[in-house]
Formats: sequence, C-alpha cells, structure tokens
Amino acid sequence: MKNRIFSKLGITTRILPVFLTISMFLAACNPATDPNKANSSANWSVSLSFSGGFAGLNRSIELDQAGLAVFMDKKTNSRVEKQVTQLDLQNYAKLVKILPVTEEVKPKPTRCNDCIHYQLVAAFDGTGKRRVANDLTLGSSDAKELIKNLTMLASEMAKTK
Repeated sequence: MKNRIFSKLGITTRILPVFLTISMFLAACNPATDPNKANSSANWSVSLSFSGGFAGLNRSIELDQAGLAVFMDKKTNSRVEKQVTQLDLQNYAKLVKILPVTEEVKPKPTRCNDCIHYQLVAAFDGTGKRRVANDLTLGSSDAKELIKNLTMLASEMAKTK
C-alpha cells in the first residue's frame, strides 16, 4: 500500500529518507531570532528634550517606528524633519526595546550651572519608559547610549535648519 502511494507521487522508497533528512537539516539551520533585534512591526517611539548649558539650549527631538525624526529648537523657533536610515532606525528600536522599564531615580540637584539636562520618554509596545539625567549623571545612566545617539542626530539636524 505504501509503495503504491509513493509510486503515484513519483517518490521511491530510497529517495524518501534522503528527502526527509535534508528537510530536517534545512529546518534546523534556520537562524534563531536575535533577542536584541527589535521587532520591525513593534510600535515604539522616543522623545528627548534637553536644555541648559552656556548656550542656553532648549531643544527636543522625536523619533517613531516609521523613521520620521522631528527636531525642534525652541530658542530659535525652528523645526526640521528628517527620515532616518533603516540601519539607524533598527539601532534606535533596539535601544528603546532594551531600555529597562523601571524608572531611574531623578538625579540629585548638582551644582552645575552649565550642565545640560535631559528628559527622555520612550515607549515600546505600549510600555512607557522615562529617564531624567544631566551631564554629570549621564555616564551612569542606562539610557546614555540612546541619549547620546539622539543628541548627535539633533545636532546634525540643527545644522540643516
């Protein structure tokens, strides 16, 4: 009975075990999903407001999963929009995703009149994440890489206004 079914399908009993072995091997070679890589269909957004310093900065930048970055300089009342590259977008998504949910303690007041103060608000799949830092506390913040990347993007966009 088995041989007739395989014969009708054009599969000999010698080829079937080879076919099954190759199929299982190929299925096992499928790369596992990287847990650090953000899901491209995830809903996420991030915004950073930063102010202070000798120059009296008062700026903000927002970025969403579509890749639209919006930079605003409240001091000069200017606004710039930019589409970030897919590679940068994946990096930002990863940084937002791996940022722990627990909110850091607000930095203690420091005697730094020329410090820049940062307020980061992020969301990943409905989970809100918030950080507050300044130049003196940024080095120990779990959001320092995300904040540095966003301030660099904001600086690039500020040059195009």
